[in-house]
Amino acid sequence: MNDLLSDGLDPRPDLIEDHRLWVVLLQVAEELYPNTDVRPNLNGFRCMGARLNVTDKGLHMIGGLGEYSEEEYAADRREFLMPIEKELRAVFAEASKRAGERNASR
Repeated sequence: MNDLLSDGLDPRPDLIEDHRLWVVLLQVAEELYPNTDVRPNLNGFRCMGARLNVTDKGLHMIGGLGEYSEEEYAADRREFLMPIEKELRAVFAEASKRAGERNASR
């Protein structure tokens, strides 16, 4: 695996709190579903300031923060994420696993 901090996957490295999680998520999206809308759609949400946090169930995306209002997030979620829900479940599950492994190895 490339150095996850320098490979440019996260379009918002300025949001440092969840930068590493986004790198893992976007990398998994590209690996599992190349040449589809999965990674570009997630990338768009990140560009708008969506955040990731870790819960007891794995990674969870949060919108409605910063420049991304709750209304915009909800509308974009319906339009861009719900049609690929099955793929996103697989991506989030694998990214959650990898993020957990990375934290355990520190």
